[in-house]
Amino acid sequence: RLGCKIIQGFKDAGTFPVGKHFPGHGDTSQDSHLTLPRVERSKESLEKIELVPFAQAFQEGLDVIMTAHVVYPAWDEDSAATFSNYILNDLLRKKMQFQGLVMSDDLEMHAVTQTPEELPALAINAGVDLFLICHDLDKVTRLQDAMIDGIETGKIPHETVDHSFNRIIKSKEKLTEDNEMDLEQILEENKKLAEEMRSYLTE
Repeated sequence: RLGCKIIQGFKDAGTFPVGKHFPGHGDTSQDSHLTLPRVERSKESLEKIELVPFAQAFQEGLDVIMTAHVVYPAWDEDSAATFSNYILNDLLRKKMQFQGLVMSDDLEMHAVTQTPEELPALAINAGVDLFLICHDLDKVTRLQDAMIDGIETGKIPHETVDHSFNRIIKSKEKLTEDNEMDLEQILEENKKLAEEMRSYLTE
């Protein structure tokens, strides 16, 4: 209930809160920053415990979720949720009727063993819309190049990319439709902030 109030507060302020980590990260004894955890629960237990907060958040209008770098053998024996077609498409999209954006957790965490060249096809085909890489710009570039290559070679279907693109555009429109913004003022404020940061860095 408190989480739903927080969601509404963020939305009232014109921002998208992100629910994480889907489909649940509260029953792991390992840290996905260091290794790949597994949640050894039955489907029934997962649905009664892990999914309940997400279902309530979706009813409250949660627009973005972040995936968990965690394996749930009851749903998918082989893949972490971030790369699981069953978890992100069959469970999240179809069964739970989530229509918002799916964001990966940081792809530099040790739970992720795939290279940046392997990641785009695995994640996009599983249902990820947005990638999160927090530290290494080179990995961002490599992932971007691999994404383009995957689309050009057919490893990533155009239809899948189109669906993701449309979700992103709709989300941007939804975020701005109730918020009147003075873009010129925002631009000037950003310029001022950039100058302050530049001055700070060169002192």
